[in-house]
Amino acid sequence: MSDYWFAARATSTELRRISLDFGLRRTVRQLQELIVPELGRVWFVRQLSWPVAALALRESLRGRTNARASTISHGLEALGCRLEWQTEPDGDRILGKRAFGRDGNDFWTFHELHSARHYVRNTHRQAATRALRDEGGLGLATGSRFDRLELTRVGEELADAFLEQPVGRGRGTLRAPLEAWILGGAIDVTVRARV
Repeated sequence: MSDYWFAARATSTELRRISLDFGLRRTVRQLQELIVPELGRVWFVRQLSWPVAALALRESLRGRTNARASTISHGLEALGCRLEWQTEPDGDRILGKRAFGRDGNDFWTFHELHSARHYVRNTHRQAATRALRDEGGLGLATGSRFDRLELTRVGEELADAFLEQPVGRGRGTLRAPLEAWILGGAIDVTVRARV
């Protein structure tokens, strides 16, 4: 006779992700769709500000770079998240924490940050694209695909509010350093704006 105690054997080997949404994720999305159609997974203004600013920067840089609006948006988003990560590494709404932790403080160029290798594959921009459109969304841009969107007047106002923020000691705007960064220049990460 044996006196061994063993843990109960699992009756099923089904793997499931732990979720803290209490099974309400679908209901929350449906409610968001009722309140603001096409809002999707947009939870905060910067998810809209980065892609709208990217569309504006694409226009102002036309002829000087062939960077697509989606590429510019991914770079802006990665830069914003990386700056936030430096001040609050455990922030809830920061994408790319694993990549930033792995890469250390080495990658700051536009060419590096806009790539999925140094940021993420599923960006905020992808979640916000439907919400930007004028057909069913918030009316910030017209068009069907992100790289072909054109800003509406309201979209231009949001882009200007973001890009005309004062930065640095000379109180210049955020637009100039971002344009230089996209064109291959360095960015001064010690000077902060509300990216």
